[in-house]
Amino acid sequence: FRGVELMEDSLGYIYNSDFISNGTGVYLVDLSSYVDCGREDQGTGWNQFICNSVHIQNDGSSTVMAENNWWGAAPPDPSKFIGDVDYSPFLEEAIMDLIGGLILDYDDPADVHLVWEDLKVGCGYRVYRSTLPDQGFVNISGTLSANEFTDPGAGNAPDLYFYQVALD
Repeated sequence: FRGVELMEDSLGYIYNSDFISNGTGVYLVDLSSYVDCGREDQGTGWNQFICNSVHIQNDGSSTVMAENNWWGAAPPDPSKFIGDVDYSPFLEEAIMDLIGGLILDYDDPADVHLVWEDLKVGCGYRVYRSTLPDQGFVNISGTLSANEFTDPGAGNAPDLYFYQVALD
């Protein structure tokens, strides 16, 4: 599956979009016109490319400007770009969370069990925990393949914990 396909004589601007779990996120065919997916100096981009087999494939002769985007990792994996794509500088972290819902469950009073609904299938997950609501998050899970995680003993801890679940 391709997220977006731009054909000959297209003039494309792609900003503030998410391309998640595609075979190819953006596919450009024989472009004779300008395609812009972001420029840091203009404050454009802000796209998220996550869990695509290929983020951008450019079969045209013009360079695709794709700066100021999140590529699912920092630094981006260069094997996920085909053709002439300028993807640097890039964003160092995701723009927003992509998880639809998070449920806390106390199966055992000592354990906190997290279950979430993934908006897109095909990625791994990481669970982060902090005692502050907006900073200091530490990865407590490694990479997970299931949409649930148990934090042993957290239910009996004296601290209040905040959790984040992110696509890996």
